[in-house]
Parts: sequence; C-alpha cells; structure tokens
Amino acid sequence: MHRGILKAVLALWVCLGGGVLTVTPAQDKFSPEDEATLKEAEKTADQFIERFRQTLDFKTTWEEFRRDNKSCVVRANGVTSESLREELKLSDDFLETLYVAVMNYYYLKFAHDLSKVKIGATDEPIIPKDLANYVEKSKYLSENSKDPRSVEEINDMVSELNHIAKLYKQHMPKDAMNNDIWKANIKYFEEYKREYNRGVQKGWSDICVSETKKVYTFERCIFYFYFIMENGKLKIAGVGMD
Repeated sequence: MHRGILKAVLALWVCLGGGVLTVTPAQDKFSPEDEATLKEAEKTADQFIERFRQTLDFKTTWEEFRRDNKSCVVRANGVTSESLREELKLSDDFLETLYVAVMNYYYLKFAHDLSKVKIGATDEPIIPKDLANYVEKSKYLSENSKDPRSVEEINDMVSELNHIAKLYKQHMPKDAMNNDIWKANIKYFEEYKREYNRGVQKGWSDICVSETKKVYTFERCIFYFYFIMENGKLKIAGVGMD
C-alpha cells in the first residue's frame, strides 16, 4: 500500500475500528435486552456485508445502512485535518464523497487481496499490471504521493481513488468474498481476535454518540461495526476494519 493512502487507511483504522480493539475488550455477560439487540445488530451487519459483496460498492451499501447524522464519521476520513476542513470550509456532503471514495478503495482492495491469497502465504497478492501502472503514476497513491491541500486536489484524489476502485472491480475474482481462500482468511481473523468480538457501552464521543444511547460493537468478516438504535431501527454509526 502506498504512503499517502496508507496514512489515510491507518487513520480510519484507528478512528473507526482498529484502535478500539486495544481498549475495548469483549464483555462476558450482557443483559437479556442488550444480548437480543446485539444479535439483531449482527444480523444487520451480515446483511451489510452481503450487500457489499453483491454490489462491490461501499457508497450504495453505506447509504442503505448508515445513521442519519453522518457528520462525525465523514470528518474522520483520515485525509483532511480539522484545520484544513475549517480553512477550506468543507461541507459534510463533500467530506462524505471523500470518505466513501477512501472506504470503497479500502474494502475493494481487501476483498480482492483476501479472495486471492491466504494470509501467511509466501506469494504476495497479484496486482494487475494496469492497476500497478496507474498507481505508480498517480499523485496521491504512489510511493512519492503528496497530501491534498485544496478542494481541487481533494477532488483529484477522489478521482484517483474511484479509478483504482474501478480497476479492482474489473479484476475481482467472480467468487470474491465467498471462495475458499476468503473463508480461510476470515477464519484466521475470527480465531486471532476472538477475545475482542462484542461489546456494549453508553455513548461514544469519537463517533458522536451521547451517553443517552448505547453503542453495540463487534467484528464481522473484515469489518468492525458500531451500531446504535435510531428511530426504532439499528443503524451503523461507524464501520472500520477488523
């Protein structure tokens, strides 16, 4: 993975997924109400994953399952700092476009790689030539990439992310996210981090959830989910990588 996008991915991972694993151990016992809600959230998460597998499009899946208030999540996009957002007066709709482009790249890459090569195999994931050539010449995804500092540059980065996502989809195995290699890799994830599977807590400031609401967290596949109840329905408040 390349320097610029690597920083974005790592920031997303810390803000919306990976960082939680180091501070939120699984809880052994839940109230009957919380256990029932967790199970319902897990079913909804499975629907999210299946929808992503069907569409290979994060935007479509995200819009169908996300909470109404998108502001907090899209601002934790891993690319723009708070000072840059204020300087450029970036709207939530603009930031959502960037967030979706980053996440779409992120998950398509892992869907592609984890459907082709088992974790621990000596061979590296095979990167198609046209994809490798594009990344090598890109402004924001190459080894010597730069960080976007203007609206125009952010738009250019989104265009690059969307193009490389399109290439990943073109080269995606027909049985991606469902073949034996994928299942073996997911089994590895589940066994490796089994102790961090599930949790319930009141509020979560990082994803703009007040203490009047409960947040239901758990792993599924390569996803780490944060669910809340909103208008009587379970909605995704955040999603990261396991």
